[in-house]
Amino acid sequence: MRRLSDGLGVALGATYHHVPHRKALMTLVAQDIYRDLELPNVATGEWTDHLYAAITSFARLVYAHPGMAAEIAQDNVAMAPVRLGAFIRERLDSAGFTPERIDVVMATLFFYVGGLVLAVPAEKPPLPARINPSALTHFESGLRILLLGVATERDRGRA
Repeated sequence: MRRLSDGLGVALGATYHHVPHRKALMTLVAQDIYRDLELPNVATGEWTDHLYAAITSFARLVYAHPGMAAEIAQDNVAMAPVRLGAFIRERLDSAGFTPERIDVVMATLFFYVGGLVLAVPAEKPPLPARINPSALTHFESGLRILLLGVATERDRGRA
């Protein structure tokens, strides 16, 4: 908070007047970052494609702001992208999952994405290596496999 105040050229008390503590500041920063979260248009395409697009949008945001990854990992409830969670639940519901199965899929995706968050370096590497293409490629490939398994499980439950 002191560095922020110094950087803004204001007294420390003025900073605390607007933001009571560091955790509140980090939550505000996360909310600002999540404004760039792109959720797909659901009028076309499959639900698995919608989930893939939404989750990879989040992954790219995490990679673009590596300092926030540690904050997200430490306090995943306050730092959670609420819009993303609601979007995933709605897509799973419209795909025919029961509330109990939605909870299982949400937990599975949480742990998968949580692994990505933990793997992001704490500091932004120098350009041009800001985003490790192979790390994101592996994440995205693994997400496709995971969603294929989720779709198979849903179809098996209908049989």
